[in-house]
Amino acid sequence: MKRYRLAIVALLVTGAVLALSGCGGSSSSGGTKPLSKAELATQANKICAQFSKKLNAIPTPTTQAEFPKAFSQVATLAEKRANELAKLTPSSEQKAAFEKYLQLEDQQIQRIRDLASAYAKGDTAKAAKITTAGNTVDKTSNALLKQLGADTCAK
Repeated sequence: MKRYRLAIVALLVTGAVLALSGCGGSSSSGGTKPLSKAELATQANKICAQFSKKLNAIPTPTTQAEFPKAFSQVATLAEKRANELAKLTPSSEQKAAFEKYLQLEDQQIQRIRDLASAYAKGDTAKAAKITTAGNTVDKTSNALLKQLGADTCAK
């Protein structure tokens, strides 16, 4: 069970990382002042901390039948977190890393949804492949988050 909980946590962290890429407001919002690295990190870390509490409140599945619901809840929260982070406007120096993170976050959210589907179908082999792919992307996302100074999001 710990392995699956770790997979959930890893995917959530990845989601947080991806969401961070959007922090600071949309550059297309027209007039939103870009955030400094410190401001972006502070705001992103605050968002990630709030969502981490919500993620930690999701009960750990104890049976395979409970995994689809748990992963669906995780995906919903990760999507909300990503949307909040995407409101942030990074500086021009941070924009590429932030946007890459958001792209990865979108991919991770889809992976979480795919995990829910795989478990709903009882396809643990597919779930294992999705988890492995997600863990690989998670490393990239965490590196981007750390580069952006969003250490809370990278946990």
